[in-house]
Amino acid sequence: MNETKLKEAIQSVRNALIDAQKAAVETDLPDRLDIIKELMSVDEKLATINMQIPKLIVTEQTALSELKDRGIITIRAAAVCQRAGCLTVGDLCCHTQEEVMKFRNMGNHTSTELISKLKEFGFIIPSERDILDEPSADEA
Repeated sequence: MNETKLKEAIQSVRNALIDAQKAAVETDLPDRLDIIKELMSVDEKLATINMQIPKLIVTEQTALSELKDRGIITIRAAAVCQRAGCLTVGDLCCHTQEEVMKFRNMGNHTSTELISKLKEFGFIIPSERDILDEPSADEA
């Protein structure tokens, strides 16, 4: 089970806990206390599981295949980048968005997904317009 699916499962259980808490409010007091104790026990277990999920630190040296294996980017995005010679996040960040779009089999959906996922980790793939709009060192 990849990290994303595990987090979704945890959130699903938490939502069920909230629904159960709402139902507990509508029952008699003794039953309500038992339900609340059980809910607290499950919530503690979920917190423990959540703490055990390894956090991913993405650097320029992080392999795109690792992001694919963790379910962060799609298999297609990783394959397209690999075919274009981009094996790491740093390799990919050396290109503009327009260059990435020209990778063989790179479509709008895949490039948008890839760029937004990298942005979540603090990496920006600039557009050619962004580069042209930056003031040169002479102008500053």
